[in-house]
Amino acid sequence: MALTEHGGRSTTWSYLVEFLTQERNPWDRGVLDAHWYTGAPTAQLQAALTLAKTRRRRFLALISAWRRKYLDGLIWGLEKELERRIRVNEA
Repeated sequence: MALTEHGGRSTTWSYLVEFLTQERNPWDRGVLDAHWYTGAPTAQLQAALTLAKTRRRRFLALISAWRRKYLDGLIWGLEKELERRIRVNEA
């Protein structure tokens, strides 16, 4: 069963296509996906970060180096965006 994300993109199939074609570095793909969350409310950003950290501990991330690097990039990007929002709100 394919999971659908915002924009109607099938996350299951897009992951498989990216993995098989290696068209982009997994870290870069994760950071790029994190960039798409910059317009989202903070609560949604925090939820995405929690989900990414959960997925990082799952079986697929343990056996797939590509998936692990992708999630590392995604987590890094989401954490940096949250840090930026805290800095902006404090200023």
